[in-house]
Amino acid sequence: MFIMLRRSKEDTINGVRILDLPPKTITVVKCDFSKQERRFYGSLEVKMKDAMAKIQSSNDNRAYIHMLTLLLRLRQGE
Repeated sequence: MFIMLRRSKEDTINGVRILDLPPKTITVVKCDFSKQERRFYGSLEVKMKDAMAKIQSSNDNRAYIHMLTLLLRLRQGE
């Protein structure tokens, strides 16, 4: 038998917060693509636009899955 307890940051025991976390810090680091990376990303962007046009003109689930795969590739940088 397993028991799992889920707690949130706001949970308290006897009026005392269980966990005090520091404020979240978000740091954005911008960097430029190399020429090869820019060319690769540009080609994926063109494929993405073509896939979106196909999806808009049909209700084929395979085209939708293909679009999601292309989005994944853009995120992965592959």
